[in-house]
Amino acid sequence: MIRILHIIKDEKFIDSAYAAFESAAPGINDYVVLGESRSLSYIKTFLPEFSGKKPYLNSLFVDRVNRYEAVVIHGLTRGACEIVSRIKSNTKILWIGMGFDYYDLIYKDHRSMIKNDTRMIYKKDYKNSVFKKVKGFIYKVFFDVGTDKIDVLKRINYFAPVLPSEFGKVKSINTDFNFDYLDWNYGVVAPLVDGDVGCYDYCGNNIIVGNSATPTNNHIEAFELINNEFLGDRIVYCPLSYGDSKYAQVVLEYGRKIFGERFVGLTDFMSLDKYVEILANCSVVIMNHIRQQAGANILMSVYLGSRVILDSRNPFYDYLRTMGVVLNSVDDLKINPRLIDVPLTPEEKYKNKKLIKSDRSWEAVMFRTRCVLNVLSGQKTYGCKHGSEL
Repeated sequence: MIRILHIIKDEKFIDSAYAAFESAAPGINDYVVLGESRSLSYIKTFLPEFSGKKPYLNSLFVDRVNRYEAVVIHGLTRGACEIVSRIKSNTKILWIGMGFDYYDLIYKDHRSMIKNDTRMIYKKDYKNSVFKKVKGFIYKVFFDVGTDKIDVLKRINYFAPVLPSEFGKVKSINTDFNFDYLDWNYGVVAPLVDGDVGCYDYCGNNIIVGNSATPTNNHIEAFELINNEFLGDRIVYCPLSYGDSKYAQVVLEYGRKIFGERFVGLTDFMSLDKYVEILANCSVVIMNHIRQQAGANILMSVYLGSRVILDSRNPFYDYLRTMGVVLNSVDDLKINPRLIDVPLTPEEKYKNKKLIKSDRSWEAVMFRTRCVLNVLSGQKTYGCKHGSEL
């Protein structure tokens, strides 16, 4: 029986990964957060180990890593890159991408992901100490590894990006990248589609904008898309609990300026059940990202019957259109502002729900997890999308 080490972050998605891997193969997985022991904000269902400060400089920790037959990297942070560079050649490495860890490869300039109005507000209200801190954070987390990151990626055996289309974009960057594709995603949507967080259907006409307190949400442009003439007494919700609190304050001020008391910023982290209840009361969901982001929010909203509106440059737009999902682009809303007044038909809602359920149920998550384990253990890979099957 192989042993697998998971290098993880304190992220909202990790509990679902733990549930999937432990259900599929209990007892063979270990979970380590890089860094010193600290309280966790998002991991709730298990207690991982901590590696200690700069574990890649600790020979005992590196030796321990090299005793595993496989290592799964959940988010290729700078520290994870250092670990990967020290893993022996016969250990299989799976990189489960979270998006932030390959945006620097797909988008050479992070400013290209932020639209003009948001960029101007971002600079004007945020440019002093906060802007410098955010800029430093972006470069440290996303870009700091620089050319060394290319060498690290040459060592990866398998890559599971958020969306299949992103695999080719990353692999095409360097001809020496030899990693194969594995089809795996965090099962954060499964509790909804399987009915484990209550039974919800669309039952309201409010609007939700964005998913976090990050400028790549392009909040200002999204607010401008909502015509007050057609808004009526509906609430505009704006999730801001995840990200940077000072940027959140900028968004709160602009939201209140435009929509007044109808604007509600969601600044406190809430349970999935409570959040889904809010989503279920929104007939329109506007996600104005250029990059792939807010996947769980988008998928849950589609499942619940909302009219989902995305920037057509967001890879999720083509992904969902290819699936057959009924959705709209930001350009559609610009042309027809009354779209926020037009709910999906019952037939469209049923179609969307069926598509998401077939792709994101717990059964689908477990199928993909067993496939990943088969690949990492060297067993047959029938039914798994990887390598030449792309």
